[in-house]
Amino acid sequence: MCPPDTQTSGSRWFGVALFLVLLLPGMLQAEEREPNLDNLYYHGYSYGTEASFNPFSMTIGYSMAIMQITNRNNNLAEFPFYEAHRNLMWNLERPGYVIGKIGWDRFLRTEVIPTSVRMTDVQYWPNYKLHLIGGGMLHVAATEYFEYHGYPYPHAWSLAANIGMHYLNEVMEIRHYDAPTVDPIADLYIFGPAAYILFSNPRVATFFAHDLNLTAWPFQAVYVPGTGELLNSGMKFSFKYFLPWADRYGIFYLTGTEGMVGGSYRLDSQNTISVGGGWAVKDIKSDVTGSNGVRVESATLIVTSGIFLDRNNSLLASVIFGGARGYKTRLNVYPGVLTRHKWAPGFTVLIQEHNQFAMGLSWTFSPIGLASKN
Repeated sequence: MCPPDTQTSGSRWFGVALFLVLLLPGMLQAEEREPNLDNLYYHGYSYGTEASFNPFSMTIGYSMAIMQITNRNNNLAEFPFYEAHRNLMWNLERPGYVIGKIGWDRFLRTEVIPTSVRMTDVQYWPNYKLHLIGGGMLHVAATEYFEYHGYPYPHAWSLAANIGMHYLNEVMEIRHYDAPTVDPIADLYIFGPAAYILFSNPRVATFFAHDLNLTAWPFQAVYVPGTGELLNSGMKFSFKYFLPWADRYGIFYLTGTEGMVGGSYRLDSQNTISVGGGWAVKDIKSDVTGSNGVRVESATLIVTSGIFLDRNNSLLASVIFGGARGYKTRLNVYPGVLTRHKWAPGFTVLIQEHNQFAMGLSWTFSPIGLASKN
């Protein structure tokens, strides 16, 4: 192990290099233009979560959500990327063998076909809500992003970006585990292609966009150069169904590493406030089943709640109470809310137990901002 001062210095230089690299997508982004209101998920709004949306921010938000779980190391400088890639590819190269170790019946029952509600058997639930519906929505959003910014072959660019996003997500989840695990097989070989096919149907994509107001609400991930930590990572998917007989009132559902249910109220034709409560994943426990050496995961839950303000489904600000890593309160105010200037930042305030807190700034030109903590 490096001496503490060397380790801190290494984390700091890693953070500086990472921040400079991640400036690239914003610097290359085309000039701001009028929003395209005919699009379903990406319109080019200059405020809220949509102002920061690009393939890099999409990838960071989706793939690094696991780093907000309490019992996962959130130090980017220490993450074993190559080892995790090697472990992932070992499983992907022999899917029949890996599934055979756990058994096809258990694989289908826990990963694909909903037949149980026990915590040890509901791996299918995030597969449907995050990989199938969320992944499909992000494919359409990325396609619209590339079309909006004048890229040739936007569908091909979106497909490449989404493959990279899902691959990195599995790398972040598998980490050091160098034995059979069926999770990436279900995610990448079943639900990834299914999401692409499902949301390639215009009726499906339009139903989720117009009837259910589906949208992606990522946190503002921030990096602490002094410690190497990535804070406030993750992506949420929001659903709002407004009642036909009282269209200012709606049913609200938020999902990601948590599930919140509540209500929405239209303040006017553009702005909506939503309130919800439910459960968030605090820890993920990994067990090896029997003598076959296959990993099975289950989650420990904690109570959470939140208030969300959006404009045209682009999240302007949120405050969330409770959650993983001992967070008591997480406040996010997104770029373009206080001022529409291109370089105006968003900001994050994180309050944890034992009077610990962190503050961070985020910009539309970088998918990861910078933070300081006590």
